[in-house]
Order: sequence, then structure tokens, then C-alpha cells
Amino acid sequence: MKFSVLEKDDCIGQYRVYQYTFAHPCTHHHCTILSIYGTLRVFTTFPKPYFHIKASDILIKGIVGEPTIETTFFDYQENVLQEKFEKFIMKQL
Repeated sequence: MKFSVLEKDDCIGQYRVYQYTFAHPCTHHHCTILSIYGTLRVFTTFPKPYFHIKASDILIKGIVGEPTIETTFFDYQENVLQEKFEKFIMKQL
């Protein structure tokens, strides 16, 4: 799936946060595919169903039904992780 990337300011300042905007909304199926990166939690009781996928080196979060997700890379090899992540979403989503 095609996407655009925007680097966002991190309120803590020690990690880089990227916003990915897709051509189509993120679905539950997309969340399941992305859960290869960590533990998926979906909060369906929120006014808009929020999800996050968390592991030691990455945090992916967004709202089901919206075309954007935010991703934070916690690893010292952030650029390598970002490149792998972008290749994965290009092929799998």
C-alpha cells in the first residue's frame, strides 16, 4: 500500500516519531498484520477504537478506521528498523 511519512516532534525528545498516512483507512485486519511487531491491544470501548502494538524496540498506534498510524522506534538502530518497517508495510498492507 502506498503511504506518506511525516516526522513528528516527540514530547520527550529522545526518540523519533513518524506518522504514516495511507491511501485507505487502517482496518482490524491491518492491525493483525502489524502485530508481527509486538503485542496488539485494541480498545474497542473508546469512542473511536484505538489500538497499539508494543515491543521493546517499537510502538505502533492509531485509530481503527483512520488512514494514519504513529510509529516510535526505540532502538539505537532506528534507521534500520524504520527501513525494514516501511518495506514491510509497502508489501503487506
